[in-house]
Amino acid sequence: MAVTHFDHVNILTADIEGARDFFVAVLGLTPGDRPPFRSPGFWLYHGSQALIHISDASNHEQTHVEDVGAVRTGGHPVVDHLAFRCEGYAETTRRLRDLGIGFHEADVPYAEDRQVFVDGPDGITLELIFAPAEVAAAGARLHAGAR
Repeated sequence: MAVTHFDHVNILTADIEGARDFFVAVLGLTPGDRPPFRSPGFWLYHGSQALIHISDASNHEQTHVEDVGAVRTGGHPVVDHLAFRCEGYAETTRRLRDLGIGFHEADVPYAEDRQVFVDGPDGITLELIFAPAEVAAAGARLHAGAR
């Protein structure tokens, strides 16, 4: 077997609409077609690829080898964060501020990539990764506008 590419992540949540709205607002994904599973949920697309599947935590499909009847409560989520390589640093951080969505930034040592961390529903964090040249260009535009 050879892994060819990342396909999707499924997120269990008690608030499927809230999770949908969050990922649409922050990542710019589009809700789209979803097979008629027994449980409610959404599939969120980037182009033709469904990247994030959102499922109702109390009524999810049986996807685990072990008994799936127990829903995790409290503690840490199974998924700590989802990382996406992105473009549009200035637009993204401006949109987050406009939406009132908190975030924090960090630089990757030696690689100099900029990480923008956004806390999402049910304790899942998004890591949005931007190239250093794009972050520098956004900073140069900001400084030029301040003159």
